[in-house]
Amino acid sequence: LSLRGSLPTAATDASDMALTGTLPSQVELCLRAHMRKNASAPLHQVSEHCASVPFETVPPAASPLVVQVLQPSSHQPPACVTQAGSSSVNSHVYGNDKPKVNCACGSREAIIVQVLWRARANLSAHLEFWQKRHNAALDLERFDVFPLRAMPQCRDNVVTWTVGAGDLHPETSLLNGTTFRFRLAWQNARRPAMPHHNFWVLSHLRGSGVAGSDVVESWPVVSRLRYVVVDLLTEVLRPTDPAELHFEFVTVSPATRLLIRGDYPKFYDFTNANVSSTGQQLSRRLLWKGFTDMVIQKASGDEITLKFDAEAKAYVRFRLGRVSIPSLGGQALFSLFTWIHNIPQDEIQLCCPPGYPPANPGRIFRLPHRVANLRGSLQSEYHQAPALYPIASTMAKRLDEECLVSFTFQVIVGTQRPSAGDPLLMVVRPPVGYEILTGQSKVYDSTRGGATGSLRLLPSFMRYASSSRAEVVLVEQEALKIGVDYQVTLNV
Repeated sequence: LSLRGSLPTAATDASDMALTGTLPSQVELCLRAHMRKNASAPLHQVSEHCASVPFETVPPAASPLVVQVLQPSSHQPPACVTQAGSSSVNSHVYGNDKPKVNCACGSREAIIVQVLWRARANLSAHLEFWQKRHNAALDLERFDVFPLRAMPQCRDNVVTWTVGAGDLHPETSLLNGTTFRFRLAWQNARRPAMPHHNFWVLSHLRGSGVAGSDVVESWPVVSRLRYVVVDLLTEVLRPTDPAELHFEFVTVSPATRLLIRGDYPKFYDFTNANVSSTGQQLSRRLLWKGFTDMVIQKASGDEITLKFDAEAKAYVRFRLGRVSIPSLGGQALFSLFTWIHNIPQDEIQLCCPPGYPPANPGRIFRLPHRVANLRGSLQSEYHQAPALYPIASTMAKRLDEECLVSFTFQVIVGTQRPSAGDPLLMVVRPPVGYEILTGQSKVYDSTRGGATGSLRLLPSFMRYASSSRAEVVLVEQEALKIGVDYQVTLNV
């Protein structure tokens, strides 16, 4: 076997060709096969096979030393020579008795050869030389993307780059018109800056002089109200019942105007609202300084605007009465905005789901859900026993007479028991003129515990009873389920 090929001659040739872009991707190697009929017969060429191998697989300034057959075929030539993973190679067959054929590498006629090289160059030095040139090219490419390498120094609200040798692109002629890009992580101010101070300033200093500067207007910074609390002080059982709301928060910036918007559930109405927190009221809260003086400027729909006077870091507390709250239950959400001379100061929007904001969560009440399919009945002792009182049971109920009242309803949202020490509770509040009598109360549900159509008695007791309010505790009930009828009865 003899081998010929066009190969690189020196280590520097390959490096220079790689940097100038003239590096060939393939090198063509040709293998000649010879044979003799007997020991004394002369050699004659049978075939020649040429294949292209990757340039980087051939050492610089090298010559072939040994050709090894790795996979001999069961047939004699024709054969094909290839690099593992490359495409098939054409085989040109010589001789009158052999036709010209094309062999596909990997077929039974194919053989695989391995070439061992002899290199006159120092391959370690060549590798180190090429590595340096390669790293230099990569470094230049990175400079094209990031032309400024100076490390920033941050102190308070000032960032400084000290530019020295090696921090800028080495081709200085290309720097004119270069855009320097960088990213900063910062913390917004706790309170808004004055409009004439809210600018970013960039200065280019050379020695003790200013070579250039520019200013860019910054984004508006609006601080967030802190320690927000909104409580529902009244028990709203009917859609027409007015509610009283208690508001608390701590300002970050001074403010003279406050806007409150009821976001969720929909259909808050502040149109007829009034400020119900007038004068000093006793409280056990520490540092209590009374309510903040508030004046309603405008109230319409789900928004109300109030005028007040608060310094920075001031506790603001007030109450609004005659507020119409939505009939849909769920977590209440409000948005609060403050201004001073029409300049935005503090705000907090959609406040506040549980745990929000993370560092200083607000506390907002939950609205009760309405019940569905509510039915009620009022029966005197005669109506309860028509068999005993056939005539009296047909008469109307009389004033100042003890009766049994019962209400049947379904819940529209399932209610879970909060904890073992906090059971489910039913509250009954009668209209004016009725009086709840202390005594036995019962609670039923429509779960099929007995005969078809019967109600099941639930363990319960009356925890509190007055003439205008009763609280019935469900002792073992873990949840009120959707689609189940619940009935509560008591004497009035």
